[in-house]
Amino acid sequence: MRSEWLAVQPKNQLKETQTMTLITSQFLDTLPAAVPPWSGYARYNFVGGNIDPETMAIAGLSEKARDAVKKHGPSMAYYNMGNGPLGFKLFRDRIADRMNRQRGMDVTGDHVLITSGSSQGLDLLNLSFVTEGD
Repeated sequence: MRSEWLAVQPKNQLKETQTMTLITSQFLDTLPAAVPPWSGYARYNFVGGNIDPETMAIAGLSEKARDAVKKHGPSMAYYNMGNGPLGFKLFRDRIADRMNRQRGMDVTGDHVLITSGSSQGLDLLNLSFVTEGD
């Protein structure tokens, strides 16, 4: 929509996206139209962590996190510097134990790498397995 048309409309008749277009067009006519207001998550949302809130064991998780921080807090604060490049050793060992019990795997904590989020993990996988032209 053109800013000239918006300028003659009474403010109460403008939709939010039209108002944003009017505002942005005052700064630069070549800016794209404003994004519509956020209306909630899509039915299938693949952005960020999406854990089903009904499956979260909040009481147990908060108790275990509190205990771990009390016992290992200072060494957990070093990121890679105090625990090596794979991450906090006890955490890696616990993950390995769980994978062995629940998935029938045969791994140790030395097979586990703790990343700073899923994006870092995906980046490492891409760097390891994807080559130019794939």
